[in-house]
Amino acid sequence: MRNEQHLPAGMKREWLLANGMGGYALGDDNGTCSRTRHHLLVAPVRPPLQRVAFVRTLTETILTDNGWLPLREMCRLHYENRRGLPVFVYESNHFTLLKHLWMADHFHGVFIRYELQRGELPVEIRLMPCLDFRDLETETALSEFYTVRRSELGADIYADVNDKPLRIAASPATGYVPVNRWHEIFLEDESGTPQRYEVYLPFVFEHELAVGRTLTVLLAHDGPESWEAEAARHETPAPLLFASEEAQALSRAEGLPHLAAGAHAFLIRRPTILSLDNTTLLAGYPNLADSGREAMLALPGLLIAAGEFERAKQVFSIFLKHVHHGLIPNYFSKRPESPNYDSIDATLWLFVALYEYWQASRDLKFLEENYSFLLEMLNCHLRSLTPGIKFEAKTGFLYALETQRAMTWMNGRLGNWLATPRSEFAVEVQALWHNTLCIMAEFSHLLGKETGESKCRELAAQVEMNLSRSFAVPATDLIYDSLPEQLMYEGKESIFPAGDDTLRPNAVIAVGLPFTAFSAVQIRALVDLALRWLITPFGLRTLAPDHPAYCGQCWGPAKHRVSAQHNGAAHPWLIVPFVRAYLRVYHDRDFLRGLFAPLFEGRNSPCDGFIAQMYDGDSPHAPAGAPAFAASSGAVLQAWEMLKE
Repeated sequence: MRNEQHLPAGMKREWLLANGMGGYALGDDNGTCSRTRHHLLVAPVRPPLQRVAFVRTLTETILTDNGWLPLREMCRLHYENRRGLPVFVYESNHFTLLKHLWMADHFHGVFIRYELQRGELPVEIRLMPCLDFRDLETETALSEFYTVRRSELGADIYADVNDKPLRIAASPATGYVPVNRWHEIFLEDESGTPQRYEVYLPFVFEHELAVGRTLTVLLAHDGPESWEAEAARHETPAPLLFASEEAQALSRAEGLPHLAAGAHAFLIRRPTILSLDNTTLLAGYPNLADSGREAMLALPGLLIAAGEFERAKQVFSIFLKHVHHGLIPNYFSKRPESPNYDSIDATLWLFVALYEYWQASRDLKFLEENYSFLLEMLNCHLRSLTPGIKFEAKTGFLYALETQRAMTWMNGRLGNWLATPRSEFAVEVQALWHNTLCIMAEFSHLLGKETGESKCRELAAQVEMNLSRSFAVPATDLIYDSLPEQLMYEGKESIFPAGDDTLRPNAVIAVGLPFTAFSAVQIRALVDLALRWLITPFGLRTLAPDHPAYCGQCWGPAKHRVSAQHNGAAHPWLIVPFVRAYLRVYHDRDFLRGLFAPLFEGRNSPCDGFIAQMYDGDSPHAPAGAPAFAASSGAVLQAWEMLKE
């Protein structure tokens, strides 16, 4: 459990519950919802996405001599995380009340249990659900009128009588007082600006709670009518999702238990026409879909390092089933629409993740089953059949045809405005392409595919030669971030105009992949420069602080936040290529463990058991973006494994 001292001043901790079906609950450590992203129950109407927020919060009041008073205002509140589940302890001079929250794992339901541990007299408690019924993507309410149908233990509530209901129930049976009105609340958005919302108040539960007794409330989208047994079954947290020795070792590692246990939150079922039993990886919570790049970045740490090879294969398979002209999805749509494929590097990260899988599992059968398909994906790139991506035969490089599509990982945009426009030949893309060719050569060799091996090694050698030569900054040991499209050819030699020598972490990615085209001298120079300008305790900055475009804080208006994302924000997932690059030229693992100790220990993490998407480049490095990001959690777990003696 983290202490408040581990967080920047004024920052609230958050908790997250997820059920493996796309449903979740997210709140803060004061027991209420204070931000627009907080909800007590979110469930997908088209699993695992198209999410709808059903319950915003549950207001809690206690009967006193002065009337009904808010529970959190009349008590001292202590919050803690017990094995991944939020627990709130309310203490006053007269009583101690515990509140536990947990989530069902096979339907969209949240349980809230109240237990009176100490008290001279029973406590009269009143609970009022605040309902949202809001589409989270469009931010529109599903209805202005609701149908409330009483049930034995509560009520079923419909925005449309033809839809599945929201089931609210309490056990044991409680007093039920109809309210049927709207209430205005104000919540803080990502910029810190208060936003007005209206919530619907259907009724109030009233219950007298005696010492040693409990009251359990269920909030469920189409949950079971008989649920008391479910509440008892889920009251005790399940053991770690992953039972392998590797997973148990990760869970025992100091500073990593909650992080390893929280990996299951990103794993969700994605039904398809071909199969109902598919597993995918969500990029993050609260509002991200399953994304190709983020899934491949997260896989090595979340699943492969934990020895969960079967689940890793399921995630690989769901993306391979949706390949289009040689590309895996950039992200799946939150609507019933085709996936988006606007990424030049997501597919290349797939090959890197597959190589990590092979290194850990030695599963030759899986490689053999997918080899022909992987080779066809490679050929689509070589024949320039990949949408928006062209293969440049004379250099062997890949480049994006349309710079306005922001196809690298630095893809921040607001409307048509690109926050980080980059030239067509990005260094990390060419390095990933070089790795893809090297990896396919290795796979071909393992499977005895001599023709494939020969062709891949020939192409890899061409890319390696041009990569090491063309991206080298003259008269230095440094590497360009990107090169422009305009090529000048002199015979068979390709000469690039001056490239962009802005110091970004993309060159670190290029020297921190399994295969590298750059020399030890270049790697050492880049590592030293990164240590001076890019390294923070929470990842690598996306731009050096001395650059005029540097944005060190990720708060404020939307344009500033989007700009900061790749112009100063520190991203935790970048520690993996940095660790690999560092260990190629230095060998001090203790130094790296100390350097990134705040990440390993979970400091500044806004959400218990998870790592944020990014952090301010400026100290004290407040978290920003998604409070639970798969690639960040995966990278920390993977780096921990890499730093073992």
